[in-house]
Amino acid sequence: MDLATLKPQQCLNDAVLDFWFKWLGTPRSPDDGTSHVHICSTYFLSGVLNDGYNSRLQKWLKNVNIFEKKLVVFPVHLGHHWSVVAVLNPGLIKKTTARWGHENYTGAVTAMIHLDSLGSGTMHNRQKLASAVRDVLNKEWDKYYNNNDLDKFSRPFTHRHKSFQLHCPT
Repeated sequence: MDLATLKPQQCLNDAVLDFWFKWLGTPRSPDDGTSHVHICSTYFLSGVLNDGYNSRLQKWLKNVNIFEKKLVVFPVHLGHHWSVVAVLNPGLIKKTTARWGHENYTGAVTAMIHLDSLGSGTMHNRQKLASAVRDVLNKEWDKYYNNNDLDKFSRPFTHRHKSFQLHCPT
């Protein structure tokens, strides 16, 4: 059944895209840059949107520190349509105070981008996607940086943090 979705005029299913994303994220050699990339399962963000970032979904990232990655990809399949939320340099969020003009500034920033073939006419609710990704990032931040004492509005990826807005190229 999965192979049948590869035929012309057929919609790709989750299993085929999940395989393709895993293949893209697999290092080809010891110095391959894909080790700086983490691509979540196609089922992951849909699960977060439906049930929140619960303990079952947290197990999917238990062996991955996403803040050591340069790119974290969250594919999403909702309503017979695919799009992707990409987070660039999530670990740099903690370096927001010393950026512009700082001698060690490389030009790299933390950003969240929604890529959708339908552009501004997307059927995906961008605010819900951004909120779900921020929830994952904040809970993972708590796990690695022990900030459980922060309220939800003080965490680095919260919606009030002006430097981490969802960008939607058209």
